[in-house]
Amino acid sequence: MSYFIISKQEPQTNEIQAIKIKQENDLLYLYNTKDEVSDAKNYKAIDENGELQTKGTIVLNNIPIAEDGKDAFEERFLNRARAIESTPGFIAIKVLRPLSDNTYVVLTQWDSTQAFKDWQTSGAYHKAHKKRDTDEGLKQKENTVSEKPYHIIYDVI
Repeated sequence: MSYFIISKQEPQTNEIQAIKIKQENDLLYLYNTKDEVSDAKNYKAIDENGELQTKGTIVLNNIPIAEDGKDAFEERFLNRARAIESTPGFIAIKVLRPLSDNTYVVLTQWDSTQAFKDWQTSGAYHKAHKKRDTDEGLKQKENTVSEKPYHIIYDVI
């Protein structure tokens, strides 16, 4: 099994190439490894497209999911429209299942922060999120989201 790691510490070996990201005083390392890493967030990628690069902007969309809503959440993401992949400035996406808590991470990478903001105001974004805050949305329909999701925008350094 391969693990995707989000850590405040650099990998312990030079064999692992990590992407370093920063937001204000918060510095993180993103990388894949064959073993779980203590003192780090360990994930399994359940869906991904594109290769992470050492440039641009990375957005970590943190989505806390209730234990009994994980299957519905994963099914929803695995059957998504995939409109984001054709958005100008898009580089990569990883949908990450947490191995130790309930907060999934949807990691997206963009050429720039502006490309991400342009996606948020696009018709494709609104189509992909049209059921949000409706009776058909995951939160209301399945009682899936356990807390308010939030995202953090990082610069790749």
